[in-house]
Amino acid sequence: MITEPREVTFRPRKPTRVLVILLIILVPIFVGIAIYVRFNFTVFEDSYVSVDAIVDNPSQYLGKQIQVMGQYTPGSLTITPENVTFTIYGNTHSILVLLDGGVEIPNFQDGMQIVVIGHLESISLFIAGDLITNLP
Repeated sequence: MITEPREVTFRPRKPTRVLVILLIILVPIFVGIAIYVRFNFTVFEDSYVSVDAIVDNPSQYLGKQIQVMGQYTPGSLTITPENVTFTIYGNTHSILVLLDGGVEIPNFQDGMQIVVIGHLESISLFIAGDLITNLP
């Protein structure tokens, strides 16, 4: 008995159950990682910016998250119930630093090198959320 050949039509396969489950699981994970990285890790444009560079060209830094390196101005530390401030200086300029809440106040030494991490609020005020004092 000879049968006539059947016409075969190609139909694309529907996505398999495993692929759909993987997408449902992986997409939120990648979105979550992207959000976490965006809000928890700051990419600094420059490693350290000098006090002089900020005062000479404040518009370049206003509102941006930056790391500023300077030296502690002796006797400038002021501690009140409302805030903690001190001044750091470069070669020709100085700037007032306001420590954001929760930053531990270090034992400053005259002229010690400091890196403050935060944002430039105005030409004369830097708000720091963190600081580094033990520099090599």
